[in-house]
Amino acid sequence: MKLKSLKLNNFRNYKESKIDFFEGINVFYGENAQGKTNILEAVYIFSSAKSHRGVKDKELILFGEEKGEIEINFESQEREQSAKIELFSKYNKKLYINDIEQRKKKALLGVFSTVIFSPEDLFLIKEGPENRRRFMDTDISQLRPKYYSLIKEYKKIIDLKNNLLKKENPDIALIEVYNDKLAQLSAKITVHRHQFIEKLSSLAALAGKYISDNKEEIEIVYKPNLEEEYELDINDIYLKYKNIYEKNLENEIFKRSCLYGPHRDDVKFIINGRDAKIYASQGQQRSAVLSLKLAEYEFMKEVLGEPPILLLDDILSELDLKRQEKLLKFIRENQTIITCTDKDLYEGFKYPYKIFNVIKGEIF
Repeated sequence: MKLKSLKLNNFRNYKESKIDFFEGINVFYGENAQGKTNILEAVYIFSSAKSHRGVKDKELILFGEEKGEIEINFESQEREQSAKIELFSKYNKKLYINDIEQRKKKALLGVFSTVIFSPEDLFLIKEGPENRRRFMDTDISQLRPKYYSLIKEYKKIIDLKNNLLKKENPDIALIEVYNDKLAQLSAKITVHRHQFIEKLSSLAALAGKYISDNKEEIEIVYKPNLEEEYELDINDIYLKYKNIYEKNLENEIFKRSCLYGPHRDDVKFIINGRDAKIYASQGQQRSAVLSLKLAEYEFMKEVLGEPPILLLDDILSELDLKRQEKLLKFIRENQTIITCTDKDLYEGFKYPYKIFNVIKGEIF
C-alpha cells in the first residue's frame, strides 16, 4: 500500500493544498499550531471514516465554510485507486471510491489502512479502559470490516436497554429481548477481541525484545467482562452472557444501567510478569506502547497482505535516543508520514526522506 497524494480543500486550516508523497519517509516540520497534525488526521480519516481526535465532521471544515473536501490517490490491492470525502456543516459526509459514491461510509476499511502513533498513545497503559477498548475496536475494524457493524449494533442495543432501565417501571419482557440480542453480539465481539489481542500479544513480545535488547518480556492480556472462564466459542460465550443477564436482572434495574458486556472489557499490559500500569517505570511503559504500535503495524501487514501507512505525530521528541533509533530503523523501509517541530532530528538521517515545511496551513 502506497499513498501517492493528498488534496485538501477547506479542511481545518487549509484553504487549498496538494501534497505529493515520497514512497519512503515524509517529514512535515514547523512550529506548533501550524497544521502538521491536520495532514495526518486527513490521511487517517480514510482508514477509519472518523478523526483520531474524536471530533465531529463539521469541526473539520475550515472556519466560515459550509463544505470541505479531502482526496487521496493511492496504490492498494495491486492497483491505482482514488478516494474522496466531502464534509458538510449541516449534512452527513459523502465517500467516493474511484469516483463512485459509496452507500457505506466504512467502504474503505481493509482497502486503505493506517497505524497512527501520537504522544497521547504513550499514556494508553495509564489511561482508563475506554481508550484501550477504542484502540481494539478501531484496529479490528480495519482488519475485519464487518466487526464495525457488530460494534455499532451493540452500542445501539445498549442505548435502548439503558434508556429502558432508567424508567420507573421498565418492561421486563423487553429487557429480556434486549439481553438475548446483547448476549449474541457480546459473544461475537468477545471472540474477535480475544483473537486480536492473542495475536497482537505474540507480535508485541517480539517487538518488545527488539526495543529493549531482550531485557523486557511484554505480554498483552484481554480481560473480558465475564465472571468465569470461557471457551473460545460463540455459543459458549453467548450462554454465559445469557446467564449473567438473568442473574443480574434485579441489580441492573436497581442501578438503572447495563452493568455487563464488552462495553466494560479491558486490556492489561504485563512487563516481565508484572502489571505495567502499577509496577513499570515510565520508560518501560513507553517501550510497551511502542511495541504495541509496531505489533499493530505487523499484524495489519500480515492480514491485509500489504503494509499500512505509518503516521507518527511528533512522537520522536517524546522518546529517548535509544527508542528513537529503534523506531527509525523500523520505519526505514516503510512509507511513513512524520510530524515534528525540529527538523534537526532528521538531519544526518541516513535513509532517504522527503521534507516539507508547514507554515499556517501552507506547505513548502
